[in-house]
Amino acid sequence: MNPDHADQYKLNRFVCVRQLHYSVKNENSIDMVLFLNGIPIITMELKNQLTGQNITNSEWQYKTDRKPNGEPLLQFKRCLAHFCVDNDRVSMTTRLNGDKTKFLPYNKALINPPVKDDYLTEYLWNQILTPDSVLDIIENFVLVSVESSKKWSDEQKKVIQEKTEVLIFPRYHQLDVIRSLRRKVVEEGAGKNYLIQHTTGAGKSYSIGWLAHILTSLYRNEKDVTRMFDSILVVTDRRVLDKQLQNTLKQLEQTAGVVNPVDINSQQLKEFLEKGKDIIVTTIQKFPIISETIANLKGQRFAVIIDEVHSSQSGETSKHLKKSLSLEKFTDEEGNVDYEEMIRQEIISRGKQEHISFFGFSGTPKSKTLELFGRKNDDGQFVPFHSYSMRQSIQERFTLDVLENFTSYSRYFKLLKTSDEDEELPESRVMRELVDYVDTHDEVIRQKVKIMLHHFHFCYFKEDQWSCPGYGRDAIAQTLRPVLP
Repeated sequence: MNPDHADQYKLNRFVCVRQLHYSVKNENSIDMVLFLNGIPIITMELKNQLTGQNITNSEWQYKTDRKPNGEPLLQFKRCLAHFCVDNDRVSMTTRLNGDKTKFLPYNKALINPPVKDDYLTEYLWNQILTPDSVLDIIENFVLVSVESSKKWSDEQKKVIQEKTEVLIFPRYHQLDVIRSLRRKVVEEGAGKNYLIQHTTGAGKSYSIGWLAHILTSLYRNEKDVTRMFDSILVVTDRRVLDKQLQNTLKQLEQTAGVVNPVDINSQQLKEFLEKGKDIIVTTIQKFPIISETIANLKGQRFAVIIDEVHSSQSGETSKHLKKSLSLEKFTDEEGNVDYEEMIRQEIISRGKQEHISFFGFSGTPKSKTLELFGRKNDDGQFVPFHSYSMRQSIQERFTLDVLENFTSYSRYFKLLKTSDEDEELPESRVMRELVDYVDTHDEVIRQKVKIMLHHFHFCYFKEDQWSCPGYGRDAIAQTLRPVLP
């Protein structure tokens, strides 16, 4: 839209250098390095299976022969990413750290699909590393994030929070879903629903953050400079992730005031919506207010990004919410609120809204949710717009396979009758209450915890105290010690 900016954009100069000798200490060279305006941004080690090597050899090179100590090119934050590439697979890292370097798979799927007359990794060259694509990644995706993790401190004898910088480069499925949504939203306009079925390990908070920011700068076409959406709402139920989402959104913020968290009350939410604030972050409990307010603002267009919702735990807070929001009909026998069903009913009850687009993120959507947000395929089945499966997450080592070392236990118990009267009750109810009584009994819980802790073979008893090296397990062992013999 700005001719001067367009002319400057075209002046960007990309250079590809083969066999780059980067050191004065040795004769090592990197197979390929990409430069933007003279600045190195991406390094690559290339392997060919026909010569008996693959990306495993590339990773070994980076870990052993490409150490960042004393080498400016290889130090953290000097390059955006380091790629390992062969004919069939790709992996990537943003931080070289010797033997501790962690490479992330950068493939289309578990096995890259075959390509006629080309390598299986052609997408890296034809989709990811083109000039326009790289500039898009730099502008909209790459960021340095500060992440917190809990760690056991031997000096302080307690669990402490440790903050580290992480250079984020979008994984393939993250880049693919955001770009696919960007194209489809412009093509279809407002008023459509999209289901993104990304399971644990998909980096969902970053995907939501990127999507929210990109939707704020989306226009109908080059001639119509009207924004696609006046406001973007990010709705989440998980309080911890809500904080993480806010931090991610803030870190991606290029102009102050774009991200507006609702941290006071519902009136603040209504004011943000009426004023058309760019990105509004709020919780799922306020969804009925969101739905009612944006339905009445026909002159504005809204994009609502809904993070995966779960049944809220029962308790005083849940009781208050159920009373204030009339959620009794979405509450099960144990007092948990099914917010996923609440959202579905709320959307259905108001009918199709031409000025509202919904983007639902869920790793395990219910069939009704899939029907509402998904799209019919050629077989008439509802499918997500984009998916990152649990199988892929497990294979790529982002999720532990809980069934890999699954151990089952048989249990036996005898319940003594203390009442002289025989009361007629439904069999299913009796069985449920008896099992619940057993499961919540102090002795049963003690024995279960004992079995679990005995499986933590890395815990050991020394000098009258439990010790579990690393990641605060000492604190865990000390807490559970009374249940052990």
